[in-house]
Amino acid sequence: MSLTKYLMLIMVMVLCGTLAVTSAYAGNHSVANETDFDTALTTDTDPVINITVTANITITSSKTIPPGKTVNLTSDGIGAGRKILLRDTTMVNAGYSSTTSQLFRVDGGILNLSNIILDGANINANSELILNGGDVTLGNGATLRNNRNMSGDNAIGPSRSTGGAITVFPGWDSAASRNATLTILDGAEISNNVAALGCGVVLYSGTNGTIATYRAIATMEGGSIHGNHAFIAAGVYVVQNATFYLNGGEIYDNHATMGDIDFLMAPSSIVVDPSVFQTDATTDGDPTRALSTANIGGGVFTTATASDFYMSGGKIYNNTAMASLPTLSGRGGGIEAASYGRNFVITGGEIYGNSASDYGGGISAYRSFTISGDTQIYNNTSARGGGIFQMFNGVIPSSATINDNVQIKGNTASAHGGGFYTYDGSTVSLNDQIQVTGNIAALNGGGIWVSYAGLANVDVAATVTFANNHAQAAYLIADIDKPTHIAHVHTTSFTKPFDQPAINWGYNNYDIAYINGTLNYVVSFDSVGGSAVDPQLVAPNAMATQPTAPTRPGHSFQDWYVDSGYSATYDFLTLVTSDRTLYANWLPFAYTTASIPTTSGGILAALGVLLAGLAAGTLRRRQR
Repeated sequence: MSLTKYLMLIMVMVLCGTLAVTSAYAGNHSVANETDFDTALTTDTDPVINITVTANITITSSKTIPPGKTVNLTSDGIGAGRKILLRDTTMVNAGYSSTTSQLFRVDGGILNLSNIILDGANINANSELILNGGDVTLGNGATLRNNRNMSGDNAIGPSRSTGGAITVFPGWDSAASRNATLTILDGAEISNNVAALGCGVVLYSGTNGTIATYRAIATMEGGSIHGNHAFIAAGVYVVQNATFYLNGGEIYDNHATMGDIDFLMAPSSIVVDPSVFQTDATTDGDPTRALSTANIGGGVFTTATASDFYMSGGKIYNNTAMASLPTLSGRGGGIEAASYGRNFVITGGEIYGNSASDYGGGISAYRSFTISGDTQIYNNTSARGGGIFQMFNGVIPSSATINDNVQIKGNTASAHGGGFYTYDGSTVSLNDQIQVTGNIAALNGGGIWVSYAGLANVDVAATVTFANNHAQAAYLIADIDKPTHIAHVHTTSFTKPFDQPAINWGYNNYDIAYINGTLNYVVSFDSVGGSAVDPQLVAPNAMATQPTAPTRPGHSFQDWYVDSGYSATYDFLTLVTSDRTLYANWLPFAYTTASIPTTSGGILAALGVLLAGLAAGTLRRRQR
C-alpha cells in the first residue's frame, strides 16, 4: 500500500470513529502559566488530573473543581523550592458568583495539594483562598498563607465570603447533596492569614437551629495552623452542623485580638448566640454595625447547632484571645466551646501556654464536656479560669467530667480559679488519677474556684491529687459545711499544710475555693537545701511559731530571713497579715588540715620525727 493510500485510510478511520484519538492533555500536565493551568482544568476529560506547576503563577481568576473530578496539584520543587500560586491584585471580590474572589472553588469535586503554596499576597481582599464543597486534602508541603479577607462578613453567598484560608461548606452554591471534608496531614501548613471570623479554617453547614443532613468535617492528623489573626476564631471556627477532629498536628500562635475597626464590616456571628453577640450592637457608635461582645477562641472556637469538637492528640499552644476594646472581653485563649453546640470531647493531647484577657486561658466552655486520657492542660493564663473556665449559659445545664490521668497544672488566674473556674450551677466531677497541681490564683481558688452556693456541685474522687496550689489566703472549713465536704470531696491529698489529718479539708481556697469559713494565712519555710520544715496556718494578726531549726550537712543554721536576699531576719513576734515565705540562712563549717610535706627531704624529716615519737613512747611504757 502506498503512503498516500495509507494516510487516506487513517483519515477515513478517524472520520468513521473506528480509530480513537487520545487528547494531548489526558491525565498529566506540567504548567508554567495560568493559560496552561486553565487549559488543563477545562479541557482534560479524565476524571483524575495531575497538575505539576513548574513556575510561580499569578492567579487572576477563580478555578472550579466540579463534581466527579479529582485534581492532584503539586509543583516540581520541595521546601523553599516549592512553586507559588499567587493572588493577583484584581482578585479582591467576595462570593462565588464573582470570577475574581477565591483562588479555588471545589464544587463537589476533589482537590489534593502537596508541595505547593497558595498565597494571598497580603493584599486586602474579601474572600478566602479555597471555598470547599467537596473534599480537600492538604498533604506534605501544602501551604495556605498570607490571605487577608478584610470584609468582616459572616456568611457565604453569591457576593459574600467569610474565613481566611479555607471555608468548608457543603452545597455552597446549591442544596447540599454530600458532606464536605478537609484533611490536614503531616507537613501541611495554614499560616499568616487574616479574617474577622475563622481565619485559618471555617466549618459551616445548613441553618442554625436545624440539624443538617450533610456536614462540614475537618480532620487534622498532622501539620500546623499558626500565625493567623482574627476577631473571632483565629485558628479554626467550627460553626453549625460541623465537626472538627484534632488527632495530631499543632495549632499555635493564633490570635483573636483584632478590633471591628480593622474590617469593612463589623464582625458578627454566622449564628445568633446571645452569649456571644449583642442584639443592639451599638457600642462602637454605629448602630448599623453588629459588634461582638468578645474576642473569642485564639486556637479553636466551636459553637451553634450540632457543632462537635473531638481532640485525641496534637497540641494547642501559645494562642491568645484578648479584648480589643475596653467594652469587650477575651475568652478561650486555646479553645472556646460556646453554648448550643453538641459534643465537646478531649481524650488526649496538650493545651498549654494559651492566654485570654478575661475567661479561660486554656479552655472556655459554655456547654458540657469531658476530658480524659493523658491530656495535659498547663501554663495557661487568664483573669478567671487560668486552665479552664466553665459557665452555665442559663439555657442548657453544663457539666464537666474529667477522668483517667488528666493533669491540670501550672495555670495562673489574675483573679479567681487558677486551675479551674466553675460558675452558675455548673457541675464538676474529678475522677481516677487526676492531678491538680501548681496552679495559682491571685485572689481565690488556686486549684478550683466555685461559688459558695455551688460547693455541692463539685465531686472529687479519693484518688485525685491536689498539690502546690496557691491563693491569696486560706479558709478553714466551717463545721456546718463539713457534711457537704464529706459527701462530695473524698481525696485527702491536698496542698501543704492542708494535708495534715487535723485540718484535712479540701475547701481551703488553695485547692478548692472556700470563703465561708475561718480565715488563716499560710507561713511557709524555704530551708534552702536543708531538711524540710512544714508550713503553718496562722490566724490573722496572730504570730507564727518559730520551728525547730532545720539541718544541712556541712552547714550551721543561722536564722530565718524575710526574703531570699537575706535583707533582714524575721521577728517571730510579728503579727501575720498575709501569706508569706521565710528563708533559711546557712554558714558552712570551717575545716583545718595539717600541712603535708611534698619533698623527699621533708618526708624523711617527718618520718624521723614520727619514729622518734614512737620510740619515746615505747621507752616510757617500759619504764612504767
